[in-house]
Amino acid sequence: MGLFSKKKKAEPVTPQPTVVKRPMSQLTFKVAGISNYKSAIEKLAEDHENDWYTATVKEIREAMMDDEKIYQYDFNVQKVLLVDEPDNQFDKNAIKVIADGEHIGYVPKTKCKQVKEISASKEIKSIHCNLYGGKYKIVTSGTEKGETEYGASIDIFYYDD
Repeated sequence: MGLFSKKKKAEPVTPQPTVVKRPMSQLTFKVAGISNYKSAIEKLAEDHENDWYTATVKEIREAMMDDEKIYQYDFNVQKVLLVDEPDNQFDKNAIKVIADGEHIGYVPKTKCKQVKEISASKEIKSIHCNLYGGKYKIVTSGTEKGETEYGASIDIFYYDD
C-alpha cells in the first residue's frame, strides 16, 4: 500500500454454519423371489438397455472392462418402496419391494427384522435399487455370450444417531 493510498475497509466476515457430520450406515441385500416377477422387471427394463452392452470390443477394452460380465440391463430405479405385507400367506413378517411402481420381489427373510428396526428407529437417508441381468457378454480373447436370470440389489443408507 502506497503512502497516499486509501485504506480499504475490512469486509465483514460472515460466519460459516457448522456442518455436523452424522454417522451413516448402509444395509445391502439382494431381492428375494425375483424370478416370480420377471414380467414386471422386463417392463421396467424396456427403456434401460445398458450402453456398454452395445459397445464394441475395442471400446470395452479401452475402458478396461475386459473379463467383466456386461449385462444387457443394468440400471437404477427411480423410486423404491419397502412395504410390510402382514397378510402374506407364507411369512407374516414379509416386506415386498416395489421398484418404480412394480412389485419385483421381497426383502430376504433373514433381513426383514433388521429392515423393520431401521425403519422404526432410524432416519433413512435413501434407498437405492439396482436391477440387472438378461443377456450378457464378456470380452476376453473372444466374446463370450450368455443369459442369466434378472437380479436386484438394495442399498439402504441410514443415520446411526
